[in-house]
Amino acid sequence: TAFAMAWRRLAADYYNLNAGYPIQVDAATRAFNHRDRLPPLERYLTEGYYYSSANIRDLSKSIAAYRAAQEYAPGDVTATNNLGLELIRVGQFAAAESLLRAGMMAKPSMIQADNLVDALVAQEKWSGLDTVFRQADSSSPPDHPGRITIRLSAALAHRDYVRAESLIAGHEPRSGA
Repeated sequence: TAFAMAWRRLAADYYNLNAGYPIQVDAATRAFNHRDRLPPLERYLTEGYYYSSANIRDLSKSIAAYRAAQEYAPGDVTATNNLGLELIRVGQFAAAESLLRAGMMAKPSMIQADNLVDALVAQEKWSGLDTVFRQADSSSPPDHPGRITIRLSAALAHRDYVRAESLIAGHEPRSGA
């Protein structure tokens, strides 16, 4: 059990660190090959990750696995976030928005907020962005790097390029400046 869970976590870490696709696929495949030893939630998450990121790239199977994970553990942030991300990948932006909004209401997180922003922007729902940014800010420490990403998304969505450039440069302009 521990080996399969460790391989899945390692695959996700490789992805997050841009460590290279081959090493990520290897770790995801190793986790997938041992999924029968996992408890249901971890098995569904492992299957979802494998089908979305390994050589197979079968998003319908990935979505099915994440739906099963969410049915098994409705409040699980990973299941909610990853299902929302997959729905965005297949262009089901309204479904992703609904799911991620519910996830943010239950347990706000920066990663869910970031993906919710993507779903809103894809639908050109600019007015909903500020609420998401406030939720994201309240759910993360002041020095969380995701806060800049969220603010940058907001600036770009509102076509505030001066603010976007300022964020990229490492500081926000002061009010009235």
